[in-house]
Amino acid sequence: MGEIENVELVEKWVFRDLSSSAFSTDEKRRVLDDLDEMEEKLVTWDRSLHKCVDQLRGFESVTVYRRRAGDLRSYLIRDGATLYCIGVGKRKKTYDRDLSTIQERATEHSAGQS
Repeated sequence: MGEIENVELVEKWVFRDLSSSAFSTDEKRRVLDDLDEMEEKLVTWDRSLHKCVDQLRGFESVTVYRRRAGDLRSYLIRDGATLYCIGVGKRKKTYDRDLSTIQERATEHSAGQS
């Protein structure tokens, strides 16, 4: 087994983000397909985590990763061998505006896993 054994959605946040009118039906499908593809690369093919995601800076209590798929973004945190997707967004609309939300979700999810 590789360093990541599972990728899971935190459904309450991911589906809340995807229900936004900012996402077309095709974009919703693309972001979910991309997460499935990333899981296959990490779990089945044992690809390095850092070849699939970027680590974001500026988070104090937990490490947050970002996955890019064209203009779509997925935000993830790691707990042991599992990556949890805690949110999704679009390139120009998400990062600056929603960074505090991603921080809150990361902290909340990490506290709930302890």
